[in-house]
Amino acid sequence: MEKSEHTSKTSTNVIEIEQLKTPPDSGEMAVLAAESSMENQPRAKPGGMIIVAGGLIALLWSAGALAYVAGMIGPANLLKLSAAEMTGLAFGTIGPALFIFVLAWAIREISLFAKAANRIQDMADRFADPAKATRKDAAKMSAAVQTQIGSMNKAVEGALARLGAMEEVLNHHSDAFGNAEQSARERTDVLINDLRREREAVGELADQLDKKAADIANIIAEQSKMVVSAADIANLQTREGKKILASAAEGLKEAGQQAETQARNVSEQLTTSSNQIENTASALAKAKQGMEANAVSLQNAQDASAQALDSRQAQVRDLIEVSNQCAGQLKQVAEEGAQAMKLALEETLDQARHYTSIMREEGRVLADNHQSKAGELKQAADEARNALDTYAETIAKRLEHANEASFSAANWADKTFDKLRETTQALDESLQNLPDAADASAREVEELMNKRLAQLKDASQTATNEAKGIDEAFQSRIRQNYELLSDFMLKMGGTAAPAASEIEVPNPLTTRLQQPKPAEPTPVPEPETPTIDLPIHTLNDPTTQQQKPTENDGWKWKDVLSRIDKGNPKPESIQSPPPMNAGSMDRLVTALQSWNIQPDKLFFAASYRAAALARITDGPKAMTDVARTDAAEAIELVKQAFEKDPALRLDAELFVAELRQKIDAAAVADQKIHLETHLRTGDGPAYLLLEAALDA
Repeated sequence: MEKSEHTSKTSTNVIEIEQLKTPPDSGEMAVLAAESSMENQPRAKPGGMIIVAGGLIALLWSAGALAYVAGMIGPANLLKLSAAEMTGLAFGTIGPALFIFVLAWAIREISLFAKAANRIQDMADRFADPAKATRKDAAKMSAAVQTQIGSMNKAVEGALARLGAMEEVLNHHSDAFGNAEQSARERTDVLINDLRREREAVGELADQLDKKAADIANIIAEQSKMVVSAADIANLQTREGKKILASAAEGLKEAGQQAETQARNVSEQLTTSSNQIENTASALAKAKQGMEANAVSLQNAQDASAQALDSRQAQVRDLIEVSNQCAGQLKQVAEEGAQAMKLALEETLDQARHYTSIMREEGRVLADNHQSKAGELKQAADEARNALDTYAETIAKRLEHANEASFSAANWADKTFDKLRETTQALDESLQNLPDAADASAREVEELMNKRLAQLKDASQTATNEAKGIDEAFQSRIRQNYELLSDFMLKMGGTAAPAASEIEVPNPLTTRLQQPKPAEPTPVPEPETPTIDLPIHTLNDPTTQQQKPTENDGWKWKDVLSRIDKGNPKPESIQSPPPMNAGSMDRLVTALQSWNIQPDKLFFAASYRAAALARITDGPKAMTDVARTDAAEAIELVKQAFEKDPALRLDAELFVAELRQKIDAAAVADQKIHLETHLRTGDGPAYLLLEAALDA
């Protein structure tokens, strides 16, 4: 929407810029609009204060006279006056008041008549000598313009001073940002070096852990080999013990069989002896001799059984010694093994000691039994068979118990070996996983450090972008101030030459390439008298454009703006859109109001930022896509209205084309903050809405 500004001078020499209700079509529209607004208002007739003063004086006279009479005769007697007295009183109080009021009215009319006569005289003088009247008006106008220009120059000088101070502040901030960036870069380098050293230290630690893990694995392998060898030795000793026990059992069995056969022989001999005793007495001597022989044989059998028992006791002692040796070897292996296998080996030793004690007790029981059986054989030969049977059964049971104990010991040894093997495998797996765990922890540390470095880089980049955004916002504000000053100069030129055409001030910060309109021919004035020598020219007058300053007054505001704008060249190929009249704008505003659409409330704050970034990176299509996500229904409604009314679409295209020029210029210059400001303020939301509807 086209906007124009007019200025007013304040007490502090600051130019305030306000918006006009309607845009002027030419330089004299401001003056004509002011005069037309004054003419349309109803004018009050001058001299009203004279009548008001006369009325007040009349009122005071009437009130004073009435109060005086009431004070003289009393308020109670005032109502008792006769009609003649009341008439006289009324004439004395109201008559002079009416006279004063009529006199005031007459004075006003006379003053109005005098003013009208003066105006008629002025008009007559103007008709008599119009050139002189024109020169007087021009002199007054030029004096007013010179006063305004002087105040404007003072304001511009103050603005230049503030701009210089702002430039120094910005230079200071830029230096501070540069120092901050340099310090951030140095800190980043220091952090990178520290991280590199820590990474090397972690690598060395990982190597040391790998070496220690390999040493532990070798030690565990050696311990497992020692345990396996100890288990093999235990199995070998157990097998040898089984063989010794089996041979001892066979010897005991053979001794029992021999004792049984000898007992049978003795019983047979006793039977024959008894028969012989019954038959003949002579056989007694032979029987006596036979009994002596039997006694000798029994003594021999007793000696043989005693020797067999001694041999069995020696074998049991050897077995005990072998078991003690196995227990000692197992204890030595358990002491040299790892801490994890200590409990299992202690249980093995305890069980081995238990079984050894059991075997010792069984040996002792066997020895006692042998001794008791030998005593019984010595006591009576009759009880030899029963004793031998009982002894044989006892030996068989003991052998069965011994076999069962040996079998259970072998099974326990196998189970213990399996447990040791499983424990060794678990230790091997944990040692194999130890380097992987160390590598994983090192990777986590490295990833964490990389994330911290990325965050530092993002923070420094954000600070740089904010500094650029501040610079861009400052340049945008300077451009806006320049445009406002240009418009002000335009209005001042129009005021100085109301009969001239519309004035176009050249703007180095915009990309308008319109050809200036030819100036309308001005009437040739009469020859000027030497009383006033103040020529008035328009800004488009060739004589004015050809004049050059003869002296250097210092820095001007154009020089400052040209220096600021050197870093952001504008494209010269963008054509200015045709101007948009007030009727088209009113149609668009009326249409949006009828649809109950408020463009400034359709989009969020983040939407403007996203639209600006999309316009810079991906083009206009991406910007309209961002707008379409927030206001899809409104855009669709406007699109349908454009399809029904092509004239309204043309008005929207004219409106969009004007702001599109600034949007494209900001996007080409990569000014994100400036572009976001255009989209957020003023006609930016309406531009986004209409642009998306036209692009749909």
